[in-house]
Amino acid sequence: MPININNSPVGNKVTGIQEGGQLKHKREQITELERENKSSDDSLTLTPIAQHLKAVESQLAMQPVVDENRVAAVRAKIESGEFDFNPERIADKLLQLEKQINEKLGES
Repeated sequence: MPININNSPVGNKVTGIQEGGQLKHKREQITELERENKSSDDSLTLTPIAQHLKAVESQLAMQPVVDENRVAAVRAKIESGEFDFNPERIADKLLQLEKQINEKLGES
């Protein structure tokens, strides 16, 4: 004789229906359904744009963060006293950068 229990919690060990003299728990039923519904046909396909972006990202990840050749050249010029810098130009560039940041943040 089947036992019908409505609105019972899934985790409750005493809920279930009687089949062939054995009590089959709701949790076991759900696990069986999950196993039956699993498909080996699941797949993921990336669009061509996403594939391109993934390739570009991989290439960028392999690039150094700093141009070591340029750093070495500037260092050599500084050490030899040949590096020419203009303090006014540096100050102007810093002010320009600060202005751009403020515009991006909406503070201007």
